[in-house]
This record gives sequence, structure tokens and C-alpha cells, in this order.
Amino acid sequence: MKTRYSEQTVRQAQASWRQRRFTLIELLVVIAIIAILAAMLLPALSKAKQRAWTANCLGNQRQLALAWTMYADDNREEMVYASPVPMTTRDFPWIWATPPQMPTPMPGMSAEAWQGLVEQAGYRQGALFQYAPNPNIIHCPAGSRNKLKVPQYSFGSVSLVGCLNGENIVGYGGQPVARLFKRSELMRPSDRLLFVEENDPRGESVGSWLMLPDVPPAFTAARVVDSPAAWHDSANSTFNWADGHASNRKWMDATFLTHARSADPNKYAWGSTLSQAPRDVLFLANGYATKENP
Repeated sequence: MKTRYSEQTVRQAQASWRQRRFTLIELLVVIAIIAILAAMLLPALSKAKQRAWTANCLGNQRQLALAWTMYADDNREEMVYASPVPMTTRDFPWIWATPPQMPTPMPGMSAEAWQGLVEQAGYRQGALFQYAPNPNIIHCPAGSRNKLKVPQYSFGSVSLVGCLNGENIVGYGGQPVARLFKRSELMRPSDRLLFVEENDPRGESVGSWLMLPDVPPAFTAARVVDSPAAWHDSANSTFNWADGHASNRKWMDATFLTHARSADPNKYAWGSTLSQAPRDVLFLANGYATKENP
């Protein structure tokens, strides 16, 4: 049975519908309000995400420092080998650049995913895994290198300081920088760096973090060799220290900050000198433990 509507009823319904419609001006006002709210909220959300990443990395740094400490506790104060590439058959690195047992690639896996899998396997087979069994603690979600493509891509974000049982780097005057091998040699552990966020755009780090510190307290000829990062708020980096605490530092010198942000794969060994970036290079030189600066 069909229901018949009078012409008047139909006209009233149409008029009511027209009254409920948005006009073009009303629609534009609503869109403008949404755009203003988005413009106000997006920076706040971005800052909140950055703070969450920084908190995540500081937690990772504390776990790595604790693992480093427990390794020394179990090995007569000896420090874990700081480079991913052993120099002798006795060296058991904290992480392997090439793990002794390579993982099995998944079908269709990207080059970046495969490299991340290899890096995680290198950590699992390294000396610190038993003390901190989570490969993600070597990865900074704010890092710029994990957004690049192979060969510049890197899953790992941190490196151990070289003079803590790491590579033998030649300093000024052609003499090797005096390294430390036992934790007990550190006289001021709360002031000595352990892990540094490293921005080496050549790919995964294949060594420890190095600089030329020169002689304290002036560190006159100090120079950065490996680039630190500036991934947090585009100006900060996280560190941990030999007493176990972690901190976040904002770089102060423009020349240093430009170098820390750079994705140029040729920037290796061309870091800032003390005269170019006095505040930041002095901070690193003070924290870089050597025989002369324990």
C-alpha cells in the first residue's frame, strides 16, 4: 500500500532539508577552524613524540651502561672489547659487525631489513647480550641513519668509546693514545663517557667511537674523529657514563652542530677542533677516558 503525501507536505520537507544544509561560508569556517586546531596540535604532538624518543634512548643507555658494568663485575674488572671487529682471537666484542652465525634471510626482505637483522644477530652473539637481552636497546628511533637506504642505512645507533679497550688510534706526535683496559683504572667514572650516539653516514659502525683528546686539562689540540649525532630535537644527543647514569646534551657550537647533523658519507675524520667548537669539543675531551684522563 503506497503512502501519498500532499504537495504541501513535500514542500515543507524540502524547506526543512534546505534549512539544515551547511552553506558554503559555514563549511569554509569549519575547515578553517579544523586547520587552525591542527596547526596548534601538530607541533605539540611532534614535541611529545620527540620527548618519548629521548626518554626511550635514555632508558636504553642506562641498560647498556648496566650491562657494561655487570660484564666488568664478572670478568675481574676487565672492560668488554669496545669494537665490533676483533683485533685478536682473544677479543670478544660487545657486538659483532659480522656475527659468527649469520641469520637466515626471509623471502622478499629489503636490504635495510636484512642489515637490521644482521646487526641484531651481532648483538645477540656479543658479550653484553646476556646482561641486557634486548637488541633494540642499540637502536634509537629518532636516528636519521635508520631512515636512509643501504649502504648508508644503520639499525645500530651507539658506539662504545674507543679508549675503553677499543681500537688503537695514533694521536698527536705519532704516539698511540693510551687506552684503559680495567674498570678500576677509571678514577672519575661519573665524568667518563661509555656509549655515544654516533652519526656515521657510511652505514653500520665498524669500530668504536674515537677522537683525538690531547692532554688535559687544556686539550688544546683536541679533535673529533667520529661524528656524534644530533637526533633529539635536531640539536641534542644522549650519552651514558661509567657510573651507570645517562644524560641528554644540547650541542652549543654551530660548526659542531652542522657536522653532527650531516649525512655526508665523506665527513669521517673531519670533525671539529677545539678552536672551531670550544664548548662541545671540550665536553667530549673531558669525558673521553685515557691514561692521561682517567
